[in-house]
Amino acid sequence: MSRIRQVEFLSQVEAEGREPRGRSGIISITSPDIRPASLKPGWRSILRISFNDAEEHEPGAVLFSETHARSILSWLDRYEDRLDHVIVHCYAGVSRSAAVARFIADRYVIADFDRDYDFYNKRILRILERHFAERVRRGTCRAGEFA
Repeated sequence: MSRIRQVEFLSQVEAEGREPRGRSGIISITSPDIRPASLKPGWRSILRISFNDAEEHEPGAVLFSETHARSILSWLDRYEDRLDHVIVHCYAGVSRSAAVARFIADRYVIADFDRDYDFYNKRILRILERHFAERVRRGTCRAGEFA
């Protein structure tokens, strides 16, 4: 059984130029007011989600929520044995995508990931970790997947 062994985060422009290779999937994060990414065909799976890059409530902003976390975790559960490599992109490739990629690196114990990078959206990581821990407690997810 194969598991996700590599994760990276990119900007939308970089992701749009990326050719899928092998067993690769992509999580495409856009803001509600930005056009969806035009991704090349051939990805094993694509998860598209939309929310703003905000850590606190801002007027008109769509904050990362439990619903977004459930979507990401369900996608990972469904494809973890079919993917070796996951790309996560957001508009700039700095904050939202970095938080999701860091969560994936921690969950799948991916050593080749820069955990010193500190520009990720803390809210996103916190909600993903909390939701994952709740699923482990309820027994709806495999325990021990965090390092």
